[in-house]
Amino acid sequence: MKAMMDNLVDRMASARDSVAHFLSGWRRTRQTRRDIEALGSEEAARVYAEIGLTQREFERAMALPFASEDLLLRAMDRLDIDPDEFCVRNPGWFQDMERTCMRCSGRNACRRMMSRAEFAGWHQQFCPNAEDFAQIASPALDRG
Repeated sequence: MKAMMDNLVDRMASARDSVAHFLSGWRRTRQTRRDIEALGSEEAARVYAEIGLTQREFERAMALPFASEDLLLRAMDRLDIDPDEFCVRNPGWFQDMERTCMRCSGRNACRRMMSRAEFAGWHQQFCPNAEDFAQIASPALDRG
């Protein structure tokens, strides 16, 4: 009976944490949208260009859970990839991976796997950047 109660308490705590993360992500996403809107159309267009998205693509990405959370940097960290070094050596490739990550519909599962330290072992099964991570880990790093 105690084991059942402990399991129930653990599951309730996990559910509470998931809701808290979701609400936090939703608030950050809402704030990001407000910040972009406050820039004015010219400055917002420049920001969209910098991140390589159209306004419509940005809005679609912001509709996904945890859109404002930078999961790519966390993924690289989990895979022992130095994002700063990689970005300096491969800025275009890094930007492509950022766009892919922002558009990914599996961000909630990705965040959950990272919180459990399971990302490195399972990312090949679901991550649209998995092939990129494999290439980065190979000796021939520069893609251009």
